[in-house]
Amino acid sequence: MSSDYSYSDVAKMIDHSLLNPTLTWDALENGTTLALAYDVASVCIMPYALKHCAERLCDSNVYASTTVGFPMAITGRPSRWPRLARR
Repeated sequence: MSSDYSYSDVAKMIDHSLLNPTLTWDALENGTTLALAYDVASVCIMPYALKHCAERLCDSNVYASTTVGFPMAITGRPSRWPRLARR
């Protein structure tokens, strides 16, 4: 069985992760530029940078995404459930 995936097909399966807790704004900009260059599915970042990232990506096919209580267990499991229930 053969799978014929194009470069674009594979790129759109990738979430470019910028979840380093010590990420600088310069690293965020560079990572976002890289994600745009490769036209990946999304840039996954810490919640505090979501608005900035979404504005940077608004004219592209790359989405901004974030996490709930991850990485580094910023919030414990019990505090995550109410946020997830609101979705």
